[in-house]
Amino acid sequence: ADRSRWALFQDQKMLARSSRRSVALCAVQWHAGAFAQSAQCSLTRVRVRPGSDDNVRIRAPLWHVGQRRLLSSPKRPAEQDEAGGGEKAQPSDKYQTIKMMAGIALGASALGAFFNIRAYERRRRREEEHGGGAEGQVKLLKGAATGKPLLGGEYTLVNQDGKVMRNTDFHGTWAFLYFGFTYCPDICPNELTRLQEILSILDKENKGKEVTPVFITIDPQRDGPAQLKDYLSDWHPRLIGLTGSPSQIDDACKKFRVYANKAVLGDDPNDYLIDHSVMFYLVDPSGEFVDYYGGNLTPTQIASRISESIDSFQT
Repeated sequence: ADRSRWALFQDQKMLARSSRRSVALCAVQWHAGAFAQSAQCSLTRVRVRPGSDDNVRIRAPLWHVGQRRLLSSPKRPAEQDEAGGGEKAQPSDKYQTIKMMAGIALGASALGAFFNIRAYERRRRREEEHGGGAEGQVKLLKGAATGKPLLGGEYTLVNQDGKVMRNTDFHGTWAFLYFGFTYCPDICPNELTRLQEILSILDKENKGKEVTPVFITIDPQRDGPAQLKDYLSDWHPRLIGLTGSPSQIDDACKKFRVYANKAVLGDDPNDYLIDHSVMFYLVDPSGEFVDYYGGNLTPTQIASRISESIDSFQT
């Protein structure tokens, strides 16, 4: 019995020793693995690849520095950030920055729009006070101003009867010009109605015969001499229509700075409208540009300005 108890005691003692050894060995192995992993991630030196630019550097483990080959490949900045090489901004910080920049941009846009609207309103009120036109533009300038807009010039076109006419054919009379097209749905008819009212006022002042109304088309593709003659027959009897080739019309429009932009309405290339500037131009008997009149003036105001120009030219 004593031997059995002694043998059992020795077996338990050996088992305990074996367990302690196993636990110690496992602990040593775990610490060694953790140390190796930590050393591989943190204990590194910067090496320069032979034959490469000095600015290109590679991070390699310490135990590879003495070797010729590199076991770690260079990482891009994005990969370094993902691997923990750099601090990444938190999503909330990014969103906050984007919101701040958007707010600044929106505020700047609103402020710019506010000042632009204020400037436009001031300009419009001042133009209404001075009546617009070339004379009104000069009045808006501070101090003395000389000269006129560089409008007008030489042109050669064809009238509604097929006769070639030049700008010199209107010398000796006051040419009252309007640029439009016969297929215009609303603006041109309204302006031609205003033109008739202006001429009627001048006729009452015995100055209408000194003014020659001229309609210059901006649509030479559809407004030939026959089309012009048929269209203008419904308006003032002294109204002269002029057309020509596209190059001739473009030249005349450029000299009077007329804006015209074609907009096709459907699949048919001949079905289109033309967005254009709306303006009357006055040229004196010597062929010099005198003034222009926009839609902000009434027919009475335009007739009064033309009458004043005629009186000042005669004196």
